Amino acid sequence: MLINLSKKRNIFLLGLIFLAILYIYFPLLKAPLVWDDEKIITQEINAVRNYSFFTRWGGKYYRPVVSLFFLIDQFMWHYNPLGYHLTNILLHFCNCVLLFVLAQLLWENKTVALMAGIFFALYPVHTESVSWIAGRTDLICGLFFLLSFINFVYYLKYKDKRAFLMAFLFAVFSAGAKEIGMTLFILCPLYAFLTEKKRIYLYSLFVFFILGIVYLYLRQSAITTIILPAIKHHGLTNSIFLAIKAYGFYMYKTLFPFRLNFFIGKLPDNILFNFFSIITMALILYLGIYAFFKRKTNLGLIIFWWLLTLAPAVCVVWGGLGATPVAERYLYIPSMGFCLFLGYIMQKAFLRKPKLVSVLVLAILLSFGWTTYKRHLIWTDNVKLWEDTVKKSPEFGLPRHWYGISLYKEGKVTEAIKQFKKTLNMPFFLGKEVSINEDKIKLYKAVVATGLGSIYGKTYFKTRPELAKEWYEKAIEYYPYYQAYYGLGVWYFERAKKIISHNKIIFDDKLLKKARHNFQMALKLNKKYQPAYYQMGIICWITADYPRAKKYFIKVIESNPGTELASHAAEWLEKIRKKTHEGIL
Repeated sequence: MLINLSKKRNIFLLGLIFLAILYIYFPLLKAPLVWDDEKIITQEINAVRNYSFFTRWGGKYYRPVVSLFFLIDQFMWHYNPLGYHLTNILLHFCNCVLLFVLAQLLWENKTVALMAGIFFALYPVHTESVSWIAGRTDLICGLFFLLSFINFVYYLKYKDKRAFLMAFLFAVFSAGAKEIGMTLFILCPLYAFLTEKKRIYLYSLFVFFILGIVYLYLRQSAITTIILPAIKHHGLTNSIFLAIKAYGFYMYKTLFPFRLNFFIGKLPDNILFNFFSIITMALILYLGIYAFFKRKTNLGLIIFWWLLTLAPAVCVVWGGLGATPVAERYLYIPSMGFCLFLGYIMQKAFLRKPKLVSVLVLAILLSFGWTTYKRHLIWTDNVKLWEDTVKKSPEFGLPRHWYGISLYKEGKVTEAIKQFKKTLNMPFFLGKEVSINEDKIKLYKAVVATGLGSIYGKTYFKTRPELAKEWYEKAIEYYPYYQAYYGLGVWYFERAKKIISHNKIIFDDKLLKKARHNFQMALKLNKKYQPAYYQMGIICWITADYPRAKKYFIKVIESNPGTELASHAAEWLEKIRKKTHEGIL
């Protein structure tokens, strides 16, 4: 490699970046799992265990590389948040190092490399990608994105074919981590064109074009079932305008990475913002065309890096892909280009006005560092995070719902119930216009109502048991949600118990039958729902239907063998074996 990272000066510069990250991101090691972290971790690990992580390219997401990272983390840390957060911080540091390397490779200037690396390390918008475990897709995709582009630039400079092969392989890994990785298939040939390496340009264009065709073929189902219907829903003209507004939003957030929000439910909709978006898009396109035809390598790289890497995120604004039309984490990879640009122009300006630029750089770093540090303190507390999100996005139900969940986990039951009930009356549950499916809205209302049923069931079951039942039934009215049926089944099961002595419990047959029916409905709606299989096994044991009990407990173990319920199911199987005097495996 051109860049010798073993040189003392390079080690010192990278050490500065590492210390900056360590100081700013240290509070994150105390952060808990947030939002859907646990669900995503379990989902990705199961995808690896049943080998579906490599074959599910027809769904909304296709990210097998991320699944493998989660598997490694789970093997090392199980569900300890500290380990997952440590991995995220290390991934971010690796990306800072790689950006440092790329800057040196492009301009052979350590000042540019240091400033690009440290700007990127402290950039406030990155807090969502680094803090949110489920949002690590951008970190992993960015890692392979930089490795691919570094090798491609090295190939352009030194004609090393091994570097081109590595660029190709890392591009595959990047696309396998997140859809944004596929923009390398355009960016690499385009950069070769800008450097006036015609033969390499044509060669790389052909290779990456074939790779792009294969990727799009594998992902055609997501395009035809999600993206195209969303464009049809909005209409072509409105879809283009939404895309322009999205680019305008991301440009504003790139230039002013402050007032961070975990749930940006809608784009600004006023004349000033619309004008800014149109001017931004016109300027970016003009500079891009100018750089393309005039072969302005540095300008072209920065413009096309930012423009292309945001393209997949802009598709989200049409709906059907995310909970919000825009998100700060989508700027993680585009901001690499911006930080390269920032480091480059600051170095050029420093040569003319060293004192002024030094003060400016220090002011930028202090503002970036302080904003990032304060934001991480919020991420260390679930209640603070969702309270902050609700304040900034008050009309959206999803953040309020999770605020209620976090309050309940802290023992603030009354306040949690209040937030849950407010959620059901919100004008939007997800971000504005992101869902074109009305059934999804009904489902989310059912989820909230089920949560209320669960809270009432756990808190007021002895004093006011009817409250839990009412909310479970209301949830089913909204939408046939499997967890609502399961909750109602648990309610009937608990009501069926009749304690006649300290050691003896009998069950009301009618109520037990209703419990069975609801558990069966839950399994009909979700055939992989482990708790329902477990409860069915218990009911079959109670009714002395041991063969069926055995089948249900085996299903518990098969559905997810690493859980506590699976361990309990194994104990029940042993009881059945002793009861029936037969082997079970």
